[in-house]
Amino acid sequence: MKNILIADSGSTKTDWRIIDVLTKKTVGEVVTAGVNPYFMTADDISMMLNEQWNADFFVKNIQKIYFYGAGCSSETKCKTVNKGLYRFFTSADIYVYHDLLAAARALFGKENGIAAILGTGSNSCLYRHMQVEEELFSLGYLFGDKGSGGHIGRKIVDAYLKDEMPDRLRSDFQKKYSLTKEQILDNVYNKPSPNRFLASFSEFSSMNIDAAFIQQIIKDSFRDFFDYQITRYTNYQEYPLRVVGSVGFYFKDILESVAGEYNMKVEQVIQNPVENLVQFHLSDLP
Repeated sequence: MKNILIADSGSTKTDWRIIDVLTKKTVGEVVTAGVNPYFMTADDISMMLNEQWNADFFVKNIQKIYFYGAGCSSETKCKTVNKGLYRFFTSADIYVYHDLLAAARALFGKENGIAAILGTGSNSCLYRHMQVEEELFSLGYLFGDKGSGGHIGRKIVDAYLKDEMPDRLRSDFQKKYSLTKEQILDNVYNKPSPNRFLASFSEFSSMNIDAAFIQQIIKDSFRDFFDYQITRYTNYQEYPLRVVGSVGFYFKDILESVAGEYNMKVEQVIQNPVENLVQFHLSDLP
């Protein structure tokens, strides 16, 4: 049996699809933790796979792997991921790409447009002629990731720590998380995956989406995203905008409203790009 493996990995989770080359059908699905070379070594990646890979799917049958991942934006980071994957998938040819290319291929295929990621992190690119023609260097969760779950979560935590949150929301926040200010700071500055920790608080915004205070935070975060990302592309208003990611999906109405402020229309929002990626790769199979 000849199989290829397609993976879409964010900072939170990785969706894996095993494709039978002969039948061109998905024969297996696996979900593991996210892989991000900014927070994980090759050893971390292989260890995670050994612990989480579903034993029902034999790795020896996988001949090629197309891995799209957050943080895979440089040759050095791609090599880290490749090395970690190869220690587990020892007989496969492995190709590692940035998750931005995954978003563009999933959203546009062979068409042109602006592809955006709004999930745990955020990013975007101008995709033309099946290539990423323009992109802005991602500054990560500390300085970038505008409009993302991490950015929204950070704004919520910031309001809580500075006592700027309305009383009812503050009370609800305390009941849900039971975290002291010291514990929050310890998670951000001293523990692994602070981006995931901050993004976890975006759930609080979805639970309280009717509150004007929360809506304002989300709007401001999306405006930051458009200001920093979208408006910097050449003739940006001439291209369709399509979005992938849970934050864009769940806050679609607010996203569309903010896009209108920039004379743009959100043409499509999908929560998960992996199925579209499967179709993209199947179209290239003989």
